Amino acid sequence: MNKARSGWILLAAGLAILTTLPYLVGFAVQGDAHFTGFVFGVEDGNSYIAKMLRGAEGDWLFRTPYTNMVQSGLLAFLPYLLLGKLTSPSGQHAQLVVLFHFFRIAGIFALAFVLERLFSLFFSSGRMRWMGTALVMAGGGLGWLAPFGLQLLWQDRTPLEFYSPEAFGFLSVFGLPHLVWSRAFLFWGLYVLLKNEQEEAPLKERLGAGVSWLLAGLMQPQSLVIGLGVVGLYGGGRLLLSRLAPWPWDLRRFLRTGLWLGLFAAPLIIYTGIHFLRDPYLRVWAQQNLITSPPVGDYLLAYLPVIPLMIWGGWAVLRERKGSGLFFLFWAAVFIPAAYLPYDLQRRLTEGGWVACVVLTLFGYMRASARVQQAVRVLGLTLFIPAVILLAGGGLAVRTAQPPVFRPGPETKIFLTIRGVLPKDAVILANYDTSNALPAWTPQFTLIGHGPESAHLRVLRPKVEAFLDDPANADLEWLKSQRVTHVLFTPKDAGRAAAQNLYWLKELAEVEGYTIYAVEWEP
Repeated sequence: MNKARSGWILLAAGLAILTTLPYLVGFAVQGDAHFTGFVFGVEDGNSYIAKMLRGAEGDWLFRTPYTNMVQSGLLAFLPYLLLGKLTSPSGQHAQLVVLFHFFRIAGIFALAFVLERLFSLFFSSGRMRWMGTALVMAGGGLGWLAPFGLQLLWQDRTPLEFYSPEAFGFLSVFGLPHLVWSRAFLFWGLYVLLKNEQEEAPLKERLGAGVSWLLAGLMQPQSLVIGLGVVGLYGGGRLLLSRLAPWPWDLRRFLRTGLWLGLFAAPLIIYTGIHFLRDPYLRVWAQQNLITSPPVGDYLLAYLPVIPLMIWGGWAVLRERKGSGLFFLFWAAVFIPAAYLPYDLQRRLTEGGWVACVVLTLFGYMRASARVQQAVRVLGLTLFIPAVILLAGGGLAVRTAQPPVFRPGPETKIFLTIRGVLPKDAVILANYDTSNALPAWTPQFTLIGHGPESAHLRVLRPKVEAFLDDPANADLEWLKSQRVTHVLFTPKDAGRAAAQNLYWLKELAEVEGYTIYAVEWEP
């Protein structure tokens, strides 16, 4: 591999090392507590480990452990289910966390490779390709100004760089491997599509692009909807331009790749859509899984540093009739408006838009004067400040072994005890915080514990908390209707002492204030 094409390896290695350091520190300082394996988004992180554990226990279809609702199973989160099957019970939580991060690190290299290939279609300079890949994977906007006294620009909101993996890329690189892989597979298909416009790709390459999109959908089905939408927009736009202006375009060549992409993507989209329409649990999950977009001003602040060069680059695409460049011009024009469509997962529709922004920005940069380029290189360094802040935040999160990043030693001991004495289909009632962590250590079901995945959470959580505060006056009919088989009291639950005197609760184990009871409906 020549030097011009090897920069992505160094970039990926650097990102892998930097983003792994906080996790290594977490394992090093855990002591009597136990590291969850996550330094941000711990609630979702526990749910990923729980999915892996379900896979280790034999599941092949996704069934969340965070609800007692009957589930038929869905072909989703398959990578996590498969990774879990590589582990064994002894020290299994640590194994699951390590595999999760190996998966993440491998995804960093895969995405860096794909992006380098994508940029190679437009930039012969290895430096430009390296710069584009770095911006996509670690770049940000003006969000770094908020911690330095300009939070008023966002009022009481968090800048997109620090919570939206769709808006940029570093959050996925730092801790969301399925999104990294999904983006890699999505853009490999797009790379083949655009490459085919420059030179006819062989059948096996076009077939590989279709398989790549199938894999993208298994990582994140939403990416296929976005991919098909953008490809359709590009095809329609190019067809219209070819009719209205002397801008020749080979429709047949476009279809020879585009149809392969659709052929592999459509069945998974249809399958997922049908299941969400027919499965009662999935309908509830969809109703609770609301990911709405912030005010449009937050997007303008996020992308403001690159907008001038984006406009200049977009004008260059039109002026120089760069056919494939239109793909990213169309995408950049629609991805923010798409974030306000009447759709429950609005913010997810911005996925991939940052890549389009970076391509156009580099087009503009290449056509700027030497003085402008020099200023851009200096100012461009600020785009990486949000990533530095996130890394620093990860370091601070593992400075002391405190929840939620770490779980108390007695709590994890009772989890392992539960695993040894309870069946897999047991339904455990526990407080929200404990219920979120429990399925990452032991493969039982809980009533609550995860925002979107716990069905009817708004109704159930107050009832669970009321029960744990005063079990002596509990509504046993409600408890029975929820099919609760066991109750876990923790030291912070007010009703822990009263539970010892209830005839219908049989103590199974106790570890330093954590007590697991079996519910005996027939004393």
